[in-house]
Amino acid sequence: MTAAQETVDPKMLRQLEDAAGDYLADVAELLLTAGYPIGNVLLGMKEAAWTEPLPKNIDNYLPEGVMHFPDDVARRFNFNGQRVSDLGLWWSYLTGWQISAGLDRTTVVNRWMGSGLTPDPKAVAAFFNEAVTDLASAGHGEHRLYRNPGTDLPGLLARLRDVAGIERRQGLHRIDRLRFLATWNHATGAILTDDTPARITVTGGELRALQYLVDFYVAHGLEEDAVRDFARTLVQDLQARAAANSPAVPLRAHARHYAKKHS
Repeated sequence: MTAAQETVDPKMLRQLEDAAGDYLADVAELLLTAGYPIGNVLLGMKEAAWTEPLPKNIDNYLPEGVMHFPDDVARRFNFNGQRVSDLGLWWSYLTGWQISAGLDRTTVVNRWMGSGLTPDPKAVAAFFNEAVTDLASAGHGEHRLYRNPGTDLPGLLARLRDVAGIERRQGLHRIDRLRFLATWNHATGAILTDDTPARITVTGGELRALQYLVDFYVAHGLEEDAVRDFARTLVQDLQARAAANSPAVPLRAHARHYAKKHS
């Protein structure tokens, strides 16, 4: 165990995790506001990091974070003409920010931002937007180490607190609230800014499918009654106005595909 590791206060590990959580939440807020839905956001250390004495390989337990994105966001990316099927935005205590994009089950493309450990959240969002336009040229293809393992943990904590706000200490608990605000603002904004009539024909089965999605998927994990009520009201309004006399061959084909796939 090095001298630097011997002087680490176990409480500092929790402080690092809290500060990193605030930092990730700041980036998530910008991406949500820009219209990118975010799935799971994970950040943490293994339980061994809370034991005393500290483990010799303490750097293996420092916080790393990842934001997972749903398929519809991944499909906005392409790499030299290939579509992305799996997408994550990572933050590392050694290499900073990285986009990891799966092209298929065996091929993963990694692009590193290359701007230090704690660049401004706006710069991280700009890196993500650049990758949407052209993943192959965004950032760098090789990672750079911005901190030596086992060294300067107080300095890392100070940098995280400086960029994320030293007094917040809310960590990733903000994410659910940020999702609600983004969902609400995007949905209501769409209704309020565009009232152009759209002539569409839908079937009763399509509307029931949408209702099930709202009830069983969208509402899951959203504790805000306002979002659930708004979604259900929108569905009910569409049901009241829809004409149910036209078949929906493409959607039925998709439904048959997924029913067979998961049967």
